[in-house]
Amino acid sequence: TARADMDSRLQGLERGADAYLTKPFDRMELLVWLRKLLELRQKLQERYAGGFNVQRETGQPQHFEDAFMQKVQTVLEAEMDNENFGVEELCRAMHLGRTQLHNKLKALTGKSTTLYIRSVRLHKAFQLLLNTDKTISEIAFEVGFRHLQHFSTSFAEEFGKSPSSYRK
Repeated sequence: TARADMDSRLQGLERGADAYLTKPFDRMELLVWLRKLLELRQKLQERYAGGFNVQRETGQPQHFEDAFMQKVQTVLEAEMDNENFGVEELCRAMHLGRTQLHNKLKALTGKSTTLYIRSVRLHKAFQLLLNTDKTISEIAFEVGFRHLQHFSTSFAEEFGKSPSSYRK
């Protein structure tokens, strides 16, 4: 931007800008900013990829991304057994348009909204497989899968093994 005064820079950063470069900018400075922003995005995707245990340490300020992912996680956990809960319902619960939600989740997790919802369900199923004596069918229904075959196929895609192989 051509606005180089401190008030403009602070206002831009307060409104959510990831970086604020003023004209004329140095090519090397731009490249460093881009590299650092890409590294940050990569770290965020690694952190939120599974969407689980998004909790901050006591006394640490909560980042916007943490608050957003915590809300997504809370909504998904509340609707875990609802097989009809999908992208549109999550959009309504988050008060975001479909594209907005997709872009935020894709940036933070590297997954589309649909794949992220499925991943959260499957990770919950994984925990239930390891920590309960429920049948695979019960677990599939509990995490919102209507058809056992679809659950087993999705589970194997996510974890590389079938649900029954974790029970042996």
